[in-house]
Amino acid sequence: MEQAIRSAGQLDLMILDAPPNSTAATLRITRAADIVILPTGLSLDDLQLSVLLAHELVKKGVAKVKIAFALCRVGDSHIEVQEAQAYLMEAGYRVLYGSIRENRLPSRQRRRLGAH
Repeated sequence: MEQAIRSAGQLDLMILDAPPNSTAATLRITRAADIVILPTGLSLDDLQLSVLLAHELVKKGVAKVKIAFALCRVGDSHIEVQEAQAYLMEAGYRVLYGSIRENRLPSRQRRRLGAH
């Protein structure tokens, strides 16, 4: 991790996947980054934990303008997406345009493939 952070100035793009909590490594990565993208689901539990992490990073010196959220595991409900976006924006954070959909196979196809 330290080597990646040291070499960041020589690269146009570097993507690092940090632990989902505010560890010393997460803090070093976020301070060195130009943008910090925090993935979150749509459930209130996911949103609350993600906002708490963002608040903690800001308290520890990460500029709030560097933090943006990416909505993940999104289904077909546009209302849920809008509610999640509103929750994050009311907390004072940016939300990236678009979302990462949850890939669910129909139950017949899951059974045919041996998944449950």
